[in-house]
Amino acid sequence: HTVYCGVDTARFMPSNNKNTRWLFIGRLIDCKGVTDILAAWKRLPEEARPMLDIVGDGPDAELLHGYMHQHALENHVSFLGDKNASWIAENAPNYCAFISAFKEGRDGSRDTAPQVLKEAMAMGLPMVTTDFVDVPKVVHDDCALLCPPGDAGALAQAVLRIETMPVEQRQRMGEAGRKRAKTLFTLARQAQEMLAVWTTLAGR
Repeated sequence: HTVYCGVDTARFMPSNNKNTRWLFIGRLIDCKGVTDILAAWKRLPEEARPMLDIVGDGPDAELLHGYMHQHALENHVSFLGDKNASWIAENAPNYCAFISAFKEGRDGSRDTAPQVLKEAMAMGLPMVTTDFVDVPKVVHDDCALLCPPGDAGALAQAVLRIETMPVEQRQRMGEAGRKRAKTLFTLARQAQEMLAVWTTLAGR
């Protein structure tokens, strides 16, 4: 029986003060797919390339900075370093959209049901992510565009699709994500799920 980690939907809230920037949050390791995200940004026409803020740190930081400089992405990509949950709850809701690109790492590492996606849904952010492991069980196509893992071209096309959407359609994606988080992934819901598992085991 699968019980997902819950998200505090009273802490991670939507905002009406939207900017035009995209957001990534996560450790800078290969299974998070940040290289694929940067490769997608390189593929985007410069005039249609949005600003991207990368929040997090990790062993691939130097490699990713090098990729950014090599492909002259400095005017469109910013590395913000580690940020705590308070910063995320305060600032992340103001972004235009969220992007992640989960895939299997070189050492076989993988994210199963990433918590950051549930937080992004709770904050009402439309998402671009990958069809990897349990990600399609966490998100839904009404709140996220799913791409094959490791496919920078598909990521770029999905970003362009959201960038060219009417604002109202992006808002509907965000609202659908928020509704899904509140329906399926609240702390209370997951606590009830866990209690039900233990109750069933105790009765055997």
